[in-house]
Amino acid sequence: TGNDGQVLTSAGAGAAPAFEALPASGKVLQVVNTLKTGAVNITSTSYADSGLTAAITPASNSKVLVFVNQLGCNTEAGTVGAMTLNLVRGSTIISNPITGGLGWNDRNTWSQNNVSFVYLDSPSGNGSTAFTYKTQAKLNNANDNGYLQNSNADVATSSIVLMEIGA
Repeated sequence: TGNDGQVLTSAGAGAAPAFEALPASGKVLQVVNTLKTGAVNITSTSYADSGLTAAITPASNSKVLVFVNQLGCNTEAGTVGAMTLNLVRGSTIISNPITGGLGWNDRNTWSQNNVSFVYLDSPSGNGSTAFTYKTQAKLNNANDNGYLQNSNADVATSSIVLMEIGA
């Protein structure tokens, strides 16, 4: 007889079956969490790193579930504007989840907004490859001016959580 949590598997034609542990399929295998509190001034309509980054080394064939909560704000009274975010693995954009998602439509200085999104990624690694995930941001209009991880002139926190999901 096997032990609790084991299943009977075939060893092939002519061989005796064996009890083995259940595979880790569909289970959370590891979690990585990173908080970013340093303000990043976004001043360009070209993508720039937000400073929000995390790395994970998943097993071969695992998926990575990415959770992002990015906070941003304007810096000048009377402005209306927005930023666009990208989710990047290494140097490859894997998702452009929110176009203009970090927007402000408030005439007050330091009007804040945040955007949260989830993305399921299928990186192709060999079980020893580390993957770095990060967000990038750009202003939608050259006349805008914004900050990430900043709210009402005070430092605020953005987060990225990586969960390895067994294949």
